[in-house]
Amino acid sequence: MLKLILGAAGSGKTALITNEIKQRAQAGETGLYLIVPEQFSYEAERELCTLCGDGFSLHAEVLSFTRLAVRVAQELGSGGKTPLDAGGRLLCMALALGQIGPQLRVYKGAERKSELQESLLAAVEQLRAARIDVPTLQKAMEGAGGALTDKLHDLSLCLEAYEAVLAQGRADPVDRLLRLAQTLGESSVGTGSFYIDGFTGFTGAEFEVIAALLDKGAPLCVCLSCDGLDGDSEHFAPARAAARELIRLASERGTETKVITAEISADKAPEIHALGEGLYRYTADRAENSAGRVRVLRCAGADWRATSTISTS
Repeated sequence: MLKLILGAAGSGKTALITNEIKQRAQAGETGLYLIVPEQFSYEAERELCTLCGDGFSLHAEVLSFTRLAVRVAQELGSGGKTPLDAGGRLLCMALALGQIGPQLRVYKGAERKSELQESLLAAVEQLRAARIDVPTLQKAMEGAGGALTDKLHDLSLCLEAYEAVLAQGRADPVDRLLRLAQTLGESSVGTGSFYIDGFTGFTGAEFEVIAALLDKGAPLCVCLSCDGLDGDSEHFAPARAAARELIRLASERGTETKVITAEISADKAPEIHALGEGLYRYTADRAENSAGRVRVLRCAGADWRATSTISTS
């Protein structure tokens, strides 16, 4: 089953899942996994230890997607490839550019310029994490025009050459997640229950890992900060898109989906909530809370001081 918990910041999504983990741990259940972004893992682990007590680690574990990949690789092996560090990836990009340098249109001479190599490596890594391949870039070239066509042409060449270099026994960190998605079904790790929190969206590789968890039938609970599936706030758009994609993945696999909308608690400051709700809504000229203590006005132009104000009283 896939359970989605949607709600704005401060609506208690994290409290819902941590309390559920606590109750299940106290009941003696094991194999409970909380997946959070790498930078939040220490904080989340400390919070759960405080809430659940010293025996927490016997029942539950805090992981990131990368640490989950390491855990599965320790059980099943890494496929004979060791992920490259930052220096190794840059050297691979330099080698790839040395092979395609004369064919480049926009980034000519990149094989001799370290700044361009770093920039192209960052672009290629983003493409690979999003699971955008060479045929997709080539198809995008057909609808592009002008300089954009040339840039897409160069990026497709860089991506193809970089992956060709990696195919000679090397591995990019993105490959670690892709191997995780491919081997998770064989691992004992995927037999537990998974909670995912702290993400505003997921990369293509992370979606593949989540799909592998759904394929294995693992109970999955995902918290996303957004104003519901049908909201219109622009800053929640990535989280809404992620929620819809998760529902699509579950539907393709015949997995039941439950959507829970968490509401802002009455003890939260209503003024801050009103500001968060109204700041990125462009459909109205004015937004304010019921008490009128916070007012957000849409500006007519860049010179906001001459047209409107954001005021509190």
